[in-house]
Amino acid sequence: MKNYYDVKQKQYGRLRLPSKWTLRGLLSPDQAKSIEGGADNIWLYNLNGTRKLLGSGFWVNLDIRASTMSKPPLFWLDNNNILTQKANGKIVILRLDGTVAPIVDIPVKKPAVSLPYFYRDGEGNITYKCSGEAFAIDIKNRSYTPYKWSALGHQFTTETERNPLYGHIVRYRGQEIGKVWGDVWNALTNDEYIAVEYGEVGANLGYPKGIQVWSQASGKWTTIDVKGLTAIVGWIDE
Repeated sequence: MKNYYDVKQKQYGRLRLPSKWTLRGLLSPDQAKSIEGGADNIWLYNLNGTRKLLGSGFWVNLDIRASTMSKPPLFWLDNNNILTQKANGKIVILRLDGTVAPIVDIPVKKPAVSLPYFYRDGEGNITYKCSGEAFAIDIKNRSYTPYKWSALGHQFTTETERNPLYGHIVRYRGQEIGKVWGDVWNALTNDEYIAVEYGEVGANLGYPKGIQVWSQASGKWTTIDVKGLTAIVGWIDE
């Protein structure tokens, strides 16, 4: 039997099986199944405990310096279609019946040191990162574009690649508002503010110095140093 802890109610309980919490890998949007990749295989797991091989031949071309085992990137488009790759940059859709439909063939320049992955940015665009490059994927039109500016939400954007001299330029509604050496990928935004964990230029951002907050009202950045900062959790109303 498996137990759970309800943070809101501050109570322990026993999971009723079958449960989504017992599924391995990446949970589907309807939370009724999951997928997991290993080597070049992709597996489907169901709530009844069964496992099905959806397909093989989904490779990641890793650099000899890579310290990870190969497994394909996975992204649920909906409850029946999975975005993955046949090789670096060769993006396909894998359906639950095992059929594969090609989407785009991106000329990725070099093998990957870390595993490629898909994600949605702050505006809902599907993005693919591989070998230090990023691309926006247009599923409907089966096309892609280099992803130079990343959407953080609420019309804030940032340079996708970090510049070793200053970090990232941050924009609001297309206008530059400053440069930040910070964890822009986990920045929090709303209609008027952006908050970013920051450090001195060149510093290890695993140990941030504090938080920098930009306000639309003032048009300025406020720096708040926080010793031992772990993460920015969210906004509260006052």
